[in-house]
Amino acid sequence: MGRPRLVLLAALTGAAAGVGGALLTLVLHLVQHLAFGYAGHETFLVGVEHAAPWRRVVGTTVAGAVVGFGWWFLRSRGPLIGVRAALADPARPMPVRRTTADALLQVAAVGGGASVGREGAPREVGALAGGWLAARFGLDPQERRLLLAAGAGAGLAAVYDVPVSGVVFAAIALGSAGVGDVVVLAVASGVATVLAWPVVGRHSVYAVPHVSLGTPGLGELVPWAVVGALPCAAAAIALNVVARRAMGAQPGPSWRLPIATTLAMLSVGVATVWWPGLPGNGKGLVELAIRPAQVSPEAGRAAATFAVLLVLKIVLTGLCLRGGIVGGLLTPALATGAALGAAVGLCLVALTGGGMTVGAETAAVAAYGLVGAAGVLSVSHRSALFATVMVWELTHVAWPVVVACAVCAVLARLAARA
Repeated sequence: MGRPRLVLLAALTGAAAGVGGALLTLVLHLVQHLAFGYAGHETFLVGVEHAAPWRRVVGTTVAGAVVGFGWWFLRSRGPLIGVRAALADPARPMPVRRTTADALLQVAAVGGGASVGREGAPREVGALAGGWLAARFGLDPQERRLLLAAGAGAGLAAVYDVPVSGVVFAAIALGSAGVGDVVVLAVASGVATVLAWPVVGRHSVYAVPHVSLGTPGLGELVPWAVVGALPCAAAAIALNVVARRAMGAQPGPSWRLPIATTLAMLSVGVATVWWPGLPGNGKGLVELAIRPAQVSPEAGRAAATFAVLLVLKIVLTGLCLRGGIVGGLLTPALATGAALGAAVGLCLVALTGGGMTVGAETAAVAAYGLVGAAGVLSVSHRSALFATVMVWELTHVAWPVVVACAVCAVLARLAARA
């Protein structure tokens, strides 16, 4: 097929991914409001914090039961074809109704508090659109793979407003991409991002305290990026091992599935009584890490809290996946790394004895958290480039933080391979 026609199909794929991503985001917010009983435009973290303890437990547990029965019904009708399987064999079509239902159940689970990423659902919807168009227009297998990857990247770009990250993700999924392929991927991600703006918005996902060239600068961040690469790699490996073993032991499509999802979500709800930043895909924990409520004089206690949250996030993610809940690891990886970085930053604040202003301390802890997030994500998703670009697009931070993120991401990947 000619390249102009393929670009047009990429635009149509991006349009479907953008609309689908926007609708999935609305479903996510609806379930969050229903599960935790808050209204208005508050963030999920604020909504959970304001919810009564009993509501946190009941909301997550009921959500676990609902999605469990939904997946039991869905999986009893045969295995689903995910994005990875579709890319491996483009001739296998992704079933439209069942893939859409699976995506809706994924976002419903995350909205109800499941400790997994929500990026899998929009990627499925985008890839579904790309595969459907490729089949209708008789594309060859190579072109089908390209459109499938373009749709998956566009879905990611739409829900997080990260068009560049969508292109990088799709290129990695393909394995290799020429200039013409990158143009196709960029068109899909760009169209999807723009069409999702009315729901997702045009602002950065995470509001980061102002970080100037001097607060902190490369002199403070690069040493942490170098030294912190090893613990970031260790945290990412722990998350991946827990997730892989949990997914390998998931219950089959039987009555055990809804019981397992309910118990997993009950565990999340109980933990949420004490730590409201834990439920959901990890956005709440990242927000806590980059805008800590306590810096000095209680920095040491706050650092210990983030260390506990890091471990609990990995454990709860494993429990949810073991219970049969489907989801990604992108935001759990970001949350794990952000908690690690915030713990280190708060320890340094405690050791310096409050030598900085409160604003400078908060900015420093935020920067350390973002560098940690990039390091863990680079190992979890096997790409330092994707991790660095993703953190930059999610936060729009100053260049010293981006450079430190890149250094940590590269070194963490090297450490994980060693």
